[in-house]
Amino acid sequence: MKYMPMQYISLSSLSANQQYKATITDIKLYESLIVNNNKFKKNNLLKIILIKTNLGSQPINLHYHTSQRYDFVIRDCTGKELWQWSTNKSFAQVAEDIILNPTDSKAYSEIVTFPNEFQPGFYTIEGWNAAQELKEIKLSIPITIIP
Repeated sequence: MKYMPMQYISLSSLSANQQYKATITDIKLYESLIVNNNKFKKNNLLKIILIKTNLGSQPINLHYHTSQRYDFVIRDCTGKELWQWSTNKSFAQVAEDIILNPTDSKAYSEIVTFPNEFQPGFYTIEGWNAAQELKEIKLSIPITIIP
């Protein structure tokens, strides 16, 4: 199955609970990246959530080359990668297909404390699904670290 090009991209605030999200939707699949705020101090915790949902009427088959299912990155305002969730992690080198049935969702989350070397300024949180069909589709949310 060849993955279809995206038709909708959105970045919004969920103001009731101060979460911020980026979403991508096509006819069959909805993906969302959510963070718990868009302004942080160095010692604040950042919660990142990546969700995928099958919106179609048929199962979606996703191909993974390892046991890794997702990844998250923090970049500075120049685009330089400063942190990546998967760094120094080991993943089983086993290919696997995962079927996402209609209306099924999968969510992945991590809680991160900003490293002390992060200075006040603008950053970007990126998240993506590691499936062969989805790994090039990266969602991003701008954030600010304040003094």
